[in-house]
Amino acid sequence: MLDLKPLLQTLSKMSVGRILAESETTESEGLCQARIPVASPNPADRKDVVMRKYAQDWVKQHGDYAAEAKFESALGKSWYDDKEEIPLYGIIVLTWWKPGTDRPEAARHPETKPEVPPRRFNRPSSRTP
Repeated sequence: MLDLKPLLQTLSKMSVGRILAESETTESEGLCQARIPVASPNPADRKDVVMRKYAQDWVKQHGDYAAEAKFESALGKSWYDDKEEIPLYGIIVLTWWKPGTDRPEAARHPETKPEVPPRRFNRPSSRTP
């Protein structure tokens, strides 16, 4: 697994502290994932596209990995530091795996919402004779 401390410190400095220099990292079945907390929005880039692209490129340069990053809304959630509770705006989810292999199933099919049937409007017409 990669040491993400240099990446997290760089993201935090580039975002002027909006992105916290901490992460929650997991690894399972060849799939590594880091969840990086975002404390406040960037008015010009609400989903942090530039920071996600930078994180993907950083992972690719510092290891022989394929990577992808996405943004998840985290309104109403908090990140707990040693000293305080920090309300979150979002989370950057950075996922990487070895490139010669197929992308693991967990990354290929993210959890989806159950399909909702289309609404049908079968109201009785007020114009009936």
